[in-house]
Amino acid sequence: MRKAAERAKVWPAVRSAAFVYLETGKLPHKDASWPLPETGVEKAKEPARNEFPITAVLVDIAIAEKRADEVLRWYDYRKSKKDDFWTWHGYREDHIASAIAQQYPDRALTIWKGLAETQIAQAKPNAYETASGYLKKVRECLKKVKREVEWKDYLLKLRQANTRKSKLLQILDRLEGHPIIKT
Repeated sequence: MRKAAERAKVWPAVRSAAFVYLETGKLPHKDASWPLPETGVEKAKEPARNEFPITAVLVDIAIAEKRADEVLRWYDYRKSKKDDFWTWHGYREDHIASAIAQQYPDRALTIWKGLAETQIAQAKPNAYETASGYLKKVRECLKKVKREVEWKDYLLKLRQANTRKSKLLQILDRLEGHPIIKT
């Protein structure tokens, strides 16, 4: 849409109308400021109001435009609705955390820790491996903000809370850099 609107030299107006639609459901062609001509394509019925805002798309746009404030705004909005939409096995939340980690490391850490702990709670070896990916991101983020001690404390808490999960403990050893086989 952007490429076509830029070629027509109407991108700012189209972008603005697109955001109004994504946030409110108001169809752009009904506004007098809509810069494009009628397409001749039969118009679909107006969607139900309770479908808006379309937060998944708004979050994706904010991520693509590297606007961490907007990513958090729409993420928090969706979470306030207590919707399970974000899970998708952590895929979307992981991208959100990555997008905000530079400006909001504490929020990113909270998301990654939550994703890791959700995987650990499944008590399955393949879930522990998935959790290790999130834990690596926690470690790297804490390292960037010079809070390595917090990483060690967090690992200790995970170990204490999961002492009976030997496969998880092996993965945590790997994350800490311990040898796989102890002599």
